[in-house]
This record gives sequence, structure tokens and C-alpha cells, in this order.
Amino acid sequence: MTELASSLLLPPAPVWTGGWVGDRLGVRLRSTAGIPLDRLLGLAVRRNPKRAHLLVSTVLGKHVPTDPRHVHGAGLLLGRQVAVELAGRPAVVIGNAETATALGHCVAEAAGTPYLHSTRRPIAGVRPYGGFAEAHSHATDHLLLPTSAPVLAALADPDTVVVLADDELSTGATALGTIAELHRLAPHRAYLLASLVDMRSPASLALADTTAAELGVSIGAVSLAAGTVELPADILTAGQKLVAELDDQPPSVVAPRTTAERIAVRWPSGVAVGARHGVDAAGTAALAAACADVSTTITARLTGAESVLVLGFEELMYARAADRLGADR
Repeated sequence: MTELASSLLLPPAPVWTGGWVGDRLGVRLRSTAGIPLDRLLGLAVRRNPKRAHLLVSTVLGKHVPTDPRHVHGAGLLLGRQVAVELAGRPAVVIGNAETATALGHCVAEAAGTPYLHSTRRPIAGVRPYGGFAEAHSHATDHLLLPTSAPVLAALADPDTVVVLADDELSTGATALGTIAELHRLAPHRAYLLASLVDMRSPASLALADTTAAELGVSIGAVSLAAGTVELPADILTAGQKLVAELDDQPPSVVAPRTTAERIAVRWPSGVAVGARHGVDAAGTAALAAACADVSTTITARLTGAESVLVLGFEELMYARAADRLGADR
């Protein structure tokens, strides 16, 4: 995997490592398997009384600027591991909003499976299939709103392997809660956790085994990297102090752009722009083709541009258009 990872997804060195926070809070990352953690993660401080630190992916394209080809490549690499684990079994991939909406789609793309991501937005006229909670999040409640027939069929089939994709497994509690809810709605024989990094402790790993035994299912896991986080005893106090110090500093000011131009692009009728309501493999392929056309249109208007920043928005983070922009320029 190391050779493939080097050629497919990893930049020569991370643009941002989060070392500033690690040094001030005394937090350390230790790799135990797979790609070295410092090639995939950095540390940030968070305004949260429950957690002082935040593990921020350098290949997710969500919190720090990232070459979209690395974002796409990381998801494809994880998806290829999922495909190996599936060994031909039918599956459906479910990604978590907001962070893993694009990651899950890349995993499903590589594995050739239907895909659905959760949402925090109720939609008029769409009855929720189910929901789950993410206790440590800023917005805890997630909804599943599938309307795609292939996705609904996969969720109803007990032989379908349900793959839960996320950027990071810290304790795995959210994933296990999701499995319990999905199993209550429609039992499945096997579940698979797919993450960029797996940071679970031995106790958390044992809890997954216990949950599997209680439900009478198998719960497997694949990741690009695994490791641990070493935290000092006073981490919460130190984190709150650091946040207070940062709040006392004057905000940075960025000079606004003086001009803006709207570029009209055509989007094919019937092609989903995302997977809030589910999409099958054919739908993902159609979306990719539409993104390629969008990229061609935009690239033709970028003559002379020194750099390009593509801003995704929560559920609209699947990076195919940005990926093509990087390849076309």
C-alpha cells in the first residue's frame, strides 16, 4: 500500500501539520500501522468543553486547502481496500455529514457500490429512513433520507454489507450507534467501518467486538492508517486557556476581491449533484461525466490565472469537478 499511496494521494510533504497546537497542548500522535499519521493528520484546538483538540485531515479537503487530486486519491485508495474486504459481496456505503460526504462517495466510487450520506437538514416530503446521533459533534443529529431505489433495496437486503465511511475513528461510538440503529431498522449480517485513520483504543476495539456479539453480526474495519493520541492529564484546561489566548488576538484581515464573474454551466437533467437521497454506481459515473464537462467550461475561462481555489459546501464536497480542474490546467 505504501508505494500506491505515494503515487496516488500523498503530496511530497503536508502543507499544514498542526505542530503549533501539538507543541502548546503537549499532544502527540503515534503511528501503529499503515501510512504515517503525520502524512494524513494535523492537530487543531477546538472551542468545546468536551474535547480540547481536533484531529484534522490533510487529505480530506474539508478544513485546510488540499490538492483535490489528493482528496480524490485518498478516498479511492480507501475504497480499494473496502473492495478487497468485500470480496465480491454486495454492499452499500454510508458517509457521515458533513465531513465525510465526499470521502464516502469516493469510497463507493472505487468499490462500485451504491452510496448514501447522512444529512442534518429535514426535507419536505421526504420521510426519514432513520437517524443517529454523533455525541461529540457541534450538531449531533443525523438523518438518512434515501429515495434511490437501488439504495433502498440494498438497505433492505440482509446480505448487503453496510460500509460506514468516516474520516476518523476516535472511539468508534458513533459508528456503533449507527450500526445498532440500522440493525434495528433492517438487520444485516455484516458491517464494515472504513476510515482514513483508526485511532481506537484497545477498550474501544473490544467494545466493537462486544457489540458484534450482542447483535450476532460481524463488524470489520479498514483504514489507511492506525495509531494513538497521547494526551496530557490537563488537556481540557490547557485547551481552554489556549482558546482564550487566541480570542484575545486581533483577527486577521483579508483584502476582498474587487470583481466577481458568474460562469454558467450546464448540468444534465436527471443527474444527481450529490448523494443526500442516495445514488447507485451508474449515477456516480454520470455525475463524474457531468463534472468533467463543468471543468472543461470553467478551465476555458481561467486563462492566466495563477491559482484556483474551489470551495465546496458541506454536502456538495464530492471533488470530481475540482479534481478535473487540477488535471486540466
